[in-house]
Amino acid sequence: WTFDISNPAAFPYTNPKRNAQKQAPVFAPGAAVTVKTKTADSVTVEFDQAAIPTPNPGLEAVHSYRFDFYTAAGGLTPVKQVKQWSDFMLTPRLRKPKLEQLIGGLEPGTNYELRVYAYGSFQECSTRYLAVDFATN
Repeated sequence: WTFDISNPAAFPYTNPKRNAQKQAPVFAPGAAVTVKTKTADSVTVEFDQAAIPTPNPGLEAVHSYRFDFYTAAGGLTPVKQVKQWSDFMLTPRLRKPKLEQLIGGLEPGTNYELRVYAYGSFQECSTRYLAVDFATN
């Protein structure tokens, strides 16, 4: 990249310009999260990746995902929270439509609701989440 530093107002990546362009990721209609395997204290899930909606002048990518685990006993507060990078560092043609995540540290014999949220490059969170209910063995 080459930038003409004589005119800072024309810089393409100023904070005000980036803040005006940033958008929260969205999951496509029909996107889902599924349980692939589970044990007494872990689960492996697969989920459809979210995307930054158009127009996307900064060519932003989905940065990461957050997994919130809820139980009836925990109420409205997640009892466990885990984060995972997306594959944003890859070129668009190499990004996978689905990602997989193994998450441990769960309680045996417990019913969970898992919610998956997507984050953009500037940490704006998706308003819609993917959800699945499951029980550990």
